[in-house]
Amino acid sequence: MKRYGFLLFLIIFLIVSCWNTGHLFYQQQLQKWEQEVEDYYSNLSVIPMVIFSEKAAGLKALKKTIINEEYIHSIEIETNTEVVEKLIEKYHLQEAELLKEKYSLPHVMTIFFDTSAFDAASKQRITQLILAMDENADINYNENLWQEIRGKTADLKNKIHFLQQILLPIQIGISLLFILFITFLWVNFANKNNSYWHVFRKAGGNPKLRNIKFYSLLTMLTLLPVLLNLVLNFWAIEQGYITNLLPLKWFVWEAIAIMISGLLARSIIGEKF
Repeated sequence: MKRYGFLLFLIIFLIVSCWNTGHLFYQQQLQKWEQEVEDYYSNLSVIPMVIFSEKAAGLKALKKTIINEEYIHSIEIETNTEVVEKLIEKYHLQEAELLKEKYSLPHVMTIFFDTSAFDAASKQRITQLILAMDENADINYNENLWQEIRGKTADLKNKIHFLQQILLPIQIGISLLFILFITFLWVNFANKNNSYWHVFRKAGGNPKLRNIKFYSLLTMLTLLPVLLNLVLNFWAIEQGYITNLLPLKWFVWEAIAIMISGLLARSIIGEKF
């Protein structure tokens, strides 16, 4: 009987270990794609939209209109006077007054986006607002890079969404196969001991002892394989093989599946106990 109990423990431990390995691969792939999306957004967030306009008041009004939009990170406005002063300072131009008289520079608005929220609809809306403010405004933005990154992040988001959608069905499917397989083994091992327990009761043994041993084994098989896998998970993090602990809910899920297997086996065996 002890041999069957150890064999059942070993099988459950190996299956739970493989199950958790699958969880780890799933989690690492999900994190990899999410990090790639963040990296693309980081590259795009440093590229602003720059608007040149003759209407300083219009730019200030536009800033008030859009500053609280979720896709706006920050907005800077420089008047033409400030632009001239910067040019003079940067290039050490001495004839500042002559530059101001000779050139009529526009005012400049620089918009930095929260690129995770800046989609095509947002871009269209802000372009319409700019042109409504000044139809002659000059809008400068790296359209090619934006389109390229939008395409790449859209593909990655679709992959992430697909992974997230299939997780629960796969988890349920694995759980059902696990429960059926362990239940089959448990019933098979238990039936091999029927003659022993029959003789034991005929000889005056405690008729409740088999139940007691069964539930003791069920408790051990529910807790020990899962706890050992949890310890292995912590050890793998300490050794640097993985970066994150598996969600505790998966360990709980596995423990519940083992318990269901045991209770189902007990129900099938029925009066033989």
